[in-house]
Amino acid sequence: DRYGAGLAAEWNGNIAGFPSRLSAGYNAFWTRYPNYKSLASLFGNELASVGPGSRTLDTISHDLTFESAFGISPRWDTWLGYTASFRTFTDQYLANSAGGYDSTLRNDFDHQMNLGTGFRPNWQLAGFRPSVSLDYRLELCQSNQNHLDTNQNQFLPGYYDFLDHAVTISGEVASKGNSKAKLSYSFSSRTYQERLAQDTNGLYLGETLPQATHLVSISLSRPIYRGLSLRA
Repeated sequence: DRYGAGLAAEWNGNIAGFPSRLSAGYNAFWTRYPNYKSLASLFGNELASVGPGSRTLDTISHDLTFESAFGISPRWDTWLGYTASFRTFTDQYLANSAGGYDSTLRNDFDHQMNLGTGFRPNWQLAGFRPSVSLDYRLELCQSNQNHLDTNQNQFLPGYYDFLDHAVTISGEVASKGNSKAKLSYSFSSRTYQERLAQDTNGLYLGETLPQATHLVSISLSRPIYRGLSLRA
């Protein structure tokens, strides 16, 4: 279950004669899993809380968002955004190096910044209007939660801290009837700042864990009535 409320403000106008938009918002969320209770305390897992039957996934989150979009030319746009998220796990306590749990709750602080640009050429391809875009996203997550590997007696502080870079390239074509086809490719490179990498035998190495993700997506849309579209 998720409950939330927020405030938003937006300005639309012209800067240097081109359409521009500025917006800011605040949102608060309470996320709960009523049918989930952790049994991690029975096995010494880092998600266990002080008492039994803990709801270690329930959170309260606060998000601040700033977004801007500017026209550089009639066919060239750029945008910039930043989101700061503070998340408290309401019943997840911190693992310590002694194999127990402190009375402090887990808190995650997440920063996301994205910068993108899009271009619409002044020509058509077999009757379709093309457009391309490039977007870069930087994410930094800082958590006070730790991890204790009891099998190898390895304590890893800052287990969930990571730095993530992502680039997305997209191409889209639109028909005169506003049917659209879009192809996107995304690559992200994530480095966990404190989490150690392991070999195939599970032994810890002297370097932190890197993670690379490739994603290809295709989307199609076709208007079927005023204000109503079919998407795939």
